[in-house]
Amino acid sequence: MANNDGKIYITISDQRVGGGGGPGPAVPETPKEDKTKSLGDYAKHAFFNIIQDTAKKAVNNSINQIGNYTGDYYAQRQVQISIGALEKIGNLGMSFFAGTTITGTMAGGIVGLIATGAMMGVNYGLEEFNNRVAIARNNREISYLKDVSGLNTLKDGSRGTEN
Repeated sequence: MANNDGKIYITISDQRVGGGGGPGPAVPETPKEDKTKSLGDYAKHAFFNIIQDTAKKAVNNSINQIGNYTGDYYAQRQVQISIGALEKIGNLGMSFFAGTTITGTMAGGIVGLIATGAMMGVNYGLEEFNNRVAIARNNREISYLKDVSGLNTLKDGSRGTEN
């Protein structure tokens, strides 16, 4: 509001000043999101995930049968390692893409890469720990069975337990 003294005065109020004093123009209501649209989006994503999971299971099952059909378990292991590496690279790429999409900057993508890499490192560490525990347990059981059966020739040099 301007007065004749050349200064501008700003008044903050919830009432309209001057004029007819009636209510302001009607503000159009924002349309509420249609529930059927969000349900349809959910159904599309769920259907896509079902198809994706089924395809992954079929591929993994086929890979797991390589050794059974050909007898080449080394090739089966190499294919499994390759598929696992491709999945990890895909996860890293998706986390970079998600980070850049959410934040709109490359820094967000780098944060996504670091977070996913840290998660993969923790998972690898836990898997390695569990594998080492399982190997140690198997070795203890083998040693116990050798002692009980008298086949621990490295320890006492004989087959029997009597001395």
